[in-house]
Amino acid sequence: MVVDPLRAAMLVAAGVGAACGWYRSGALENIWQRGVIAVLAAVGALLIGFLAALLDRFFGPIGLIVWLLLNVTGGILATRWAIKGKGTEAQSA
Repeated sequence: MVVDPLRAAMLVAAGVGAACGWYRSGALENIWQRGVIAVLAAVGALLIGFLAALLDRFFGPIGLIVWLLLNVTGGILATRWAIKGKGTEAQSA
């Protein structure tokens, strides 16, 4: 049995995205909202994966390395932005 690596990567991306979305939304009491966030995280991970597949096809490993660095940078900036937003809302409440 031969497994297509792209298909396997997409399944893993969806699973990891859903798990991270579910874990990060743990503060919400409404299970429906947590589920929606998990699904959105899985879809977002799939979109990132599709873009990575295109970059791999056209630019090879160099394109994937640049894509990785852009995603890590974006993740760090998004986390800082979220933490900053969390602090300002807690102060105003």
